[in-house]
Amino acid sequence: MIYILTGVAKAGKTYVANMIRKEKGLSVFSSDYLMMAVAKGDPSLGLKPDSDDDEIVAKILEPFLLGMINAMAENGVEIVLEGVHFYPEFLNKLVQKHPQSIKVCILGYAEMDTSKKVQELKDFLPMMENPWYAHYSDELLQQLVDFLKGVSQRLRKEAKMYQLSYVEVSDIARQAPEIIATMFEQ
Repeated sequence: MIYILTGVAKAGKTYVANMIRKEKGLSVFSSDYLMMAVAKGDPSLGLKPDSDDDEIVAKILEPFLLGMINAMAENGVEIVLEGVHFYPEFLNKLVQKHPQSIKVCILGYAEMDTSKKVQELKDFLPMMENPWYAHYSDELLQQLVDFLKGVSQRLRKEAKMYQLSYVEVSDIARQAPEIIATMFEQ
């Protein structure tokens, strides 16, 4: 089974994926590594990880992700894939092609209070693997969170349209065990 944990930036995907790795002993692969491999390996593709919108990056990565996931599904690989680069339309194609091999969970925070999320981002900054927003002012963080809430709203709507699992995250540490249980139910 291929477990795909995706959603908006800073929703807790890596946190949940690492819990799965520890609890279930599965390998975890972040689409960020594929993004960096493509950006550094073939600059002619024009992928700019630091400035391109996640959706633009996702479209560039899609054929690579598709090939990788098809190969994994065909070979019965059991793995957790996590990252922002799996959009609902693409996930729907994967699930339609490999219905018995892929489980999806989309995380977002469409309804979360902006100031609460800003504080959370600041509180967890020292624990982040990639704290790309560390230099942001409070005002810039608020703008980022408001933007990501909008992305979450769109992801939630599209997840519903494609009948994919969407979880509204308000406290990832408290919700992670339930998310994991849902992903691994038969």
